[in-house]
Amino acid sequence: VRGITNNQHQPISECSITNVRVYNCWIGVDIQCGWNNLFENLTLNQGTIGFVGAGAAGAPDGTTTGFNNNTFINVISQWNSFIGIAIWAISTSKAVSNTFIGCDIESIKANDAGTTFNAISPYTAELTVPTGIQLVGSCFNTLIEGCYLEQILDGGVAAGHAVYVDARGKVWGNGRPYNNNNTIRSNFFNADIDNSIYANRCDKLTIEDNAIFPTESIYLTANAQRVTLLGHEPSELHASSSQPAAIIGPDANDALLLRGKRLNLA
Repeated sequence: VRGITNNQHQPISECSITNVRVYNCWIGVDIQCGWNNLFENLTLNQGTIGFVGAGAAGAPDGTTTGFNNNTFINVISQWNSFIGIAIWAISTSKAVSNTFIGCDIESIKANDAGTTFNAISPYTAELTVPTGIQLVGSCFNTLIEGCYLEQILDGGVAAGHAVYVDARGKVWGNGRPYNNNNTIRSNFFNADIDNSIYANRCDKLTIEDNAIFPTESIYLTANAQRVTLLGHEPSELHASSSQPAAIIGPDANDALLLRGKRLNLA
C-alpha cells in the first residue's frame, strides 16, 4: 500500500504536498517523476520506506523524465523498517538539484532480531541494510543540510547508513561515476548509526561541517572520487582493515581532498 502516489507515466510538477501524516504504509509517498515540487511538514511513520522520489522512463511524450528541483522541508521519517527517504535515478533517468532542509530521519531499522526486510522491488536491489537518505544512480547537485539523523541500524546485526551515495554502476565516458557534485552539510548525526555517511561510486562529493556522534563514522570506499572534507577530523573517518588504519581514501592512492587541497595519505 502506498499512502500518496502518482501514476509513473504522469510526472507531476509545481505541486505542494504539505502538512500530511502517513502511517503504516508500504511506501509513505511514492513519486515517479516530478520537478519543482515542494514537500513540507510531512510525517511518514511506521512503514517500510518513508518516501521514494524516482526518475523513470516512459513519459507521455516518450521521453525520459527525472526527479528534479524538488524541495524537502521539515520532512519527518521515523520508525520505518528499511529507508527513510530514497532518491532513485536509475536506467536513463536523472535526479538533479533536489534539496533537503531541516528533515528528521530517525529509527530506520529492521526489528531487533535482525530478520530480513520486507522485499520492495526495485528498492531492495541496491541495499539490504537500513538507510536514512539514499542518493542512488544519476543524482546531481543534491543538498542535504540542517537535518537530524539517529538510530539507523539493524539491531546491531547488520550495518546501517544514515546517508548513502552510489552511482549504481553508471559512469561518464571518462569512467567517472554518474553521481556528481552533491553536498552533505551542517547535519547532526547522532547515536546508533553504523555509518553516518557511506559514499561508494560518486564524484565531487562535499562533506562539510557535520556534527558526528563520536562512535559513528564517515565511510569512503575506494570507488569514491574527488571527495572534499571541510570541518572534519581524520578520526571521523571509518577504519577498515583493507585500507590504511583510520583513513579510507577515495582512490587507489588513498588520496583525500582536505579543505580543497589534495593530500596523499601514504
